[in-house]
Amino acid sequence: GGFHIGRYNQRGVVGKSLDEGGKQERELAEQYEQYAIICKSKWPRTARVLRALASSYRADAIREDEIAEARD
Repeated sequence: GGFHIGRYNQRGVVGKSLDEGGKQERELAEQYEQYAIICKSKWPRTARVLRALASSYRADAIREDEIAEARD
């Protein structure tokens, strides 16, 4: 819900090179996965939201990879 959307939108406008692809998004996905691991035993619902954020960033990474590949 709101937390997921708020964290996702907090990133704002992102600058990157044309051929970078989804590198930044994969790094964010990994960061949120690590946060989820830390939270999972005490705050399982928070961990679930963090995993969903990671999943969103992984999907964005794939999309960015495809855009960069199409530019080649």
